[in-house]
Amino acid sequence: MDLKLGRNWIIECDSVQFHDNPRQYHLDRARDLQLQARRYTVTRLTWEQVFLDWERTSELLLTILRRREHRRPLAS
Repeated sequence: MDLKLGRNWIIECDSVQFHDNPRQYHLDRARDLQLQARRYTVTRLTWEQVFLDWERTSELLLTILRRREHRRPLAS
């Protein structure tokens, strides 16, 4: 997990260097599914989104953040 905001929003930043092989891809998706089953919201960003298109990416992340859904408690 790269970043956790509030109670339930997890942001993963994926680069080709660490996430390009089929095994890692599979493990990442399996972890996403487990987290989503526990009511976490998972957002995956590419290297390009973070480093080449940060202005647009940050605008979209702020739009999501302003909804304050990341502050809702996880269901038991």
